[in-house]
Amino acid sequence: MTAGGAIAGNVVSAADQKPIAGAVVQIFLKANASVPIGRSQTGRDGNYRIDGLPSGEYLVFASAAGFAGLYYKDAEQRENATPVKVEAPNETVGINFELKPFTPRGGVIAGSVISEADKNPIPHAFVLVISMSTVSNVPAHPLFAMADEFGQYKISGVPAGKYVAVASAPRFISEFFENANSFREAKVFAVDNNVVDGISFSLAPAQRGPYQIAGRVRHKNLGRGAENAIVQALDNGVIIATALTGDDGSFSLDEMPAGEFKISATSATGDAEQAVPVSVGNGRSVGNVELTLGTTSVKETAAEVPTKFELEQNFPNPFNPETSIKYHLPARTNVTLRVYNALGQEVRTLISALQEAGVYAATWDGKDNNGRQLSTGLYLFRLEAGDFVMTRKMAMVK
Repeated sequence: MTAGGAIAGNVVSAADQKPIAGAVVQIFLKANASVPIGRSQTGRDGNYRIDGLPSGEYLVFASAAGFAGLYYKDAEQRENATPVKVEAPNETVGINFELKPFTPRGGVIAGSVISEADKNPIPHAFVLVISMSTVSNVPAHPLFAMADEFGQYKISGVPAGKYVAVASAPRFISEFFENANSFREAKVFAVDNNVVDGISFSLAPAQRGPYQIAGRVRHKNLGRGAENAIVQALDNGVIIATALTGDDGSFSLDEMPAGEFKISATSATGDAEQAVPVSVGNGRSVGNVELTLGTTSVKETAAEVPTKFELEQNFPNPFNPETSIKYHLPARTNVTLRVYNALGQEVRTLISALQEAGVYAATWDGKDNNGRQLSTGLYLFRLEAGDFVMTRKMAMVK
């Protein structure tokens, strides 16, 4: 097995050529430059080194408190960065930076990222902040930061405006500020040359397995890939894994469990027009999922959130061999959807999960919890969502 390669260099002040201790150096895959895949911090001598890199091309970004960040080589914007080539197991040296001192202008966004499971900090979590002040077709270039070892992050020099923030980390489910799972549900907050603290996140661990689901997200009307969209894998309406798209809209949901999922996406310019059903398992991954984003903004889609709890009549009814049950949630709540026989005995649990506000549909295939086909007859389905409880009847026929 070939050992990984390395990138090494130093970071100094452009003003006096003195080394900058504690500067943060991050690396991104050139093909997917939205999420950093490696990180290092300079020592007292200003030197850094990042090991264990597969062969490929990378973008390298250096930043430090009191200095303007730069991509290699002397690029302020990612699109102007010079890619750094690594040929494992060799070391690519001389990737040096001269950072210019600056006095931050604008506001500051700060907060923390922790695990929902154990409340521990998530080091190196990635926080993306996107301006919502000009959303019509393409959002402004996003700001980003990586959390430190204590899960803390800070973004300085933020122009006045309205923003949405999302946090992501490997093996966790991405989340928008204040427990939202999509741009249309995300809380928009204002920055006006002030410090906006408490933009914090509690990420739930993702389900894991040996499979991969990959593909691309495209803008409907722009004819190109959608950068910084959040791709979601859903199991009966519950998000179990997420990924952030790269510059060309490509994404990869890694370490997926076996199963049948619906793949969707959300972005500042709109959500996926239709979720794509995908099945992985028995040694088979999927690499050709294509998603298309609509063009509705956060403000325009806010009205799509239901205003009341509702359990619709199943369709079709009577049915054979399966039927769909749709329900409405106006707020995030714990949901159970169960099927009972005519004697009132539970035969199948379709949903038992915490779900976000929205409209959901569950499918019943006429089988019980053990996978056995049930006989024809009258059945009941019951939705419990918070304090809301409702039961309806349905008939299975041959």
